[in-house]
Amino acid sequence: MILTITLNPAIDVRYDMSQFQLNGTNRTDAPHRTAGGKGLNVTRVIAQLGEPVMATGILGGEAGGWITSTLAKDGIRQNFYRVSGNTRTCLAFLHDGKQTEVLESGPHVSTDEWEGFKQHVATLLSEVSLVVASGSLPKGVPVSAYRELIELAGQYGKKVILDTSGEALREGLSAHPLLVKPNEEELNSLDSAAPIEHTLNRIGDRSDWVIHSKGKRGADAIVHGQRYVIDVPNVAAVNAVGSGDAMIAGLAVGMVRRQSVEETLRLGSATGTLNALEEGTGSINCAHLEDMLSQIRVTRMSPISSS
Repeated sequence: MILTITLNPAIDVRYDMSQFQLNGTNRTDAPHRTAGGKGLNVTRVIAQLGEPVMATGILGGEAGGWITSTLAKDGIRQNFYRVSGNTRTCLAFLHDGKQTEVLESGPHVSTDEWEGFKQHVATLLSEVSLVVASGSLPKGVPVSAYRELIELAGQYGKKVILDTSGEALREGLSAHPLLVKPNEEELNSLDSAAPIEHTLNRIGDRSDWVIHSKGKRGADAIVHGQRYVIDVPNVAAVNAVGSGDAMIAGLAVGMVRRQSVEETLRLGSATGTLNALEEGTGSINCAHLEDMLSQIRVTRMSPISSS
């Protein structure tokens, strides 16, 4: 079973609008609410792929209750840690071919609550084969959070896929996660002066799998020092939000199913691309999976030089 960790979940509310009037009145008939946060997007796609998954993370207040009830309706196994603060709500206004977002920061997590959450995670690790930790950190949670969780999982012999950014990513890399998936912006945040390929190579010293996600241009990967290039088909995207999370889900499923590197990279790229074809965030249509897999090309390149 795969365990997903979402430290800063949210109720994601999307408004589809023909136009957006700044300093005016805007009306919409169909707000779309989702149990959101990167880790929960990953969770849904893993479940859609038919792989056992359990969601954990930090929730609080009425918003946290709404998320647990929504996941329960979807049949997703969950075991969250409750805090005194209220889980955030994030708003996205899709208009004029653009997206305007208003993001709450989330609850303030006390030191005792953070320590309690780590103890909670420890009780879950014995029954899982792989951990996926994704997303931003709520207030009060230390920037070392993912490093601490990776080290905790290591005590139980479990590997962690990490998908975050900034200092949380830098700290997490020091604990050698199994896989990271930085995009160009995240790579530049690690070292803006270095060429991207150089930064990828350095990350490859601290993570067995490094996936450089390039959106509709596919991805580059370094797996145990071996380079790969992934080409994806050109598709008419409906909603690309959450495609990176769907990619993480496919990669995780490929790993727990012990697929080859090429098969795992192909599955992750397929699920990421399929997400862009759906209106919902963190969702794929598995009826189209085999066709999408056949359209994705994974090319094995020359290995990274050890010099």
